[in-house]
Parts: sequence; structure tokens; C-alpha cells
Amino acid sequence: MRAFRVAVYGRPTGAAPGPKLSLNGGEVETLRLMAAPAPLPVTFEEAEAALSRLPRLYFEPDGSFGWYAPPDDARWEVGGMLYDRGECVAYAELRGTCTAAAFRELLDALGQSRSPLLVQILTPGAFLDPEEFCRLL
Repeated sequence: MRAFRVAVYGRPTGAAPGPKLSLNGGEVETLRLMAAPAPLPVTFEEAEAALSRLPRLYFEPDGSFGWYAPPDDARWEVGGMLYDRGECVAYAELRGTCTAAAFRELLDALGQSRSPLLVQILTPGAFLDPEEFCRLL
């Protein structure tokens, strides 16, 4: 597991393959955006409800949350913050360490089953498909 600091957005129309990026000793395929990132396909209340169903996830009314590994697993934790804009969540910021499977559960809670999402690695600012990001974990 590798530490990360990312933002999760809805994927805008027209996202296309971008240049490869060397990161953590490997190469990942980035995405080139033709439009600004879209908001997440969930309301704040829907995201809160879905995240709160994850075991060991603690959600605060301001949109911050922490999620922790089960006691018998390898230690990991993710801290996050939802930023809402009107009817929907504009984006979620996530930081910490976790397994790829746990990260996919977070994406599902943020609406990935409704509409494709996008992960931005905040440093260096690259956009990735969520599955491409999970390969880094």
C-alpha cells in the first residue's frame, strides 16, 4: 500500500488518453480532459448515507470522514472531505493508505455505479482512470 492524496470527480465528456506518467517506480496512463472535471453523481446526503454504511467509517456533518482497517488486517486509514455545490458533491478529497479493494468501495459510495469517475493525483496534478490509480496502491 502506498500513501496518496487525491481528488475524486465525475468524469467529463471527452476525456481521452493522455501521456504516460512515471510514478512510484512505474508508468501510468493519464487522461487528458477536454472540459473541467464534472461534479460527483451524488448529493451530499446520498454520499453521506453510502459512506456511513461502510464498516468502521466515521462521518461528520461537515463532510469530513475517516475510515479505518479492520483490527485483523494490515493497517490502513483514509481521511476524506466532501465539498458540495448546490444539488451535488463537487468533489471529494481523499488522503491516506488503503488497499485497491477498499478504494473501490469508496468510489462506489461516491457514485461510480451511476457515472464514471476520475481521480486526480494532486501532486503532480495528473488525472487518471480510477482503475489505473488502483494499480498504484
